[in-house]
Amino acid sequence: MATCYATKAYVLSFSEALAFELRGTGVQVTAHCPGATDTSFGEVSGNGSSKLFTLRKPATASEVAPTPSVPPSGAVRWRSTA
Repeated sequence: MATCYATKAYVLSFSEALAFELRGTGVQVTAHCPGATDTSFGEVSGNGSSKLFTLRKPATASEVAPTPSVPPSGAVRWRSTA
């Protein structure tokens, strides 16, 4: 889990620095930092039985990051290749 936590910390720090550098440009930076999520990661990483995943029911991926039907006004449109 250390790698997962370290990665989240880096992404959050990078997002904060990026937001600082882009202040005044009209660009907003958002870092989404969910907790435990019901994916195969817990089991694959060997942490499925840890307190992180057992104390409360993890959110589903669609609860954590729902797919918007319409992008926010002024948003750059993107297309997933998945």
